[in-house]
Amino acid sequence: MTDSKGRAARVKRKSVGVRDELQIINRDPNKVYRLVDNDPQRLYELQERGYVIESASNHTPKGLRTDQPLLTDNSIPVGGGKSHVLMSISREWCEEDQQEKEKINKRQEAGLKPQPSDGQYGTLDISSR
Repeated sequence: MTDSKGRAARVKRKSVGVRDELQIINRDPNKVYRLVDNDPQRLYELQERGYVIESASNHTPKGLRTDQPLLTDNSIPVGGGKSHVLMSISREWCEEDQQEKEKINKRQEAGLKPQPSDGQYGTLDISSR
């Protein structure tokens, strides 16, 4: 790429510190997608929770290196000898799972807060003199 004066144009870059949203093509709006480590135990656990393995060739991630073919086991090479498998779950089930997680989080947070009925009140201030 060159600019109007024939010089090499500066390459635009992305920050490494910002995580991108999963970019895949042919998304079904009624599903939630995720890339999962290609580990048989992990894949089995997610299938037990309602996830389905998607065909990587039908949903190729945007920006996938075209010089690396998809592996024969429907996985996507991610470098370092590792690969991921594209999985999806219905949006309805995903939202139910998120609500369950939120209930657990709220219960744990409530356990951290002092309860006046238990005789726990006041504040604690630790400061150096």
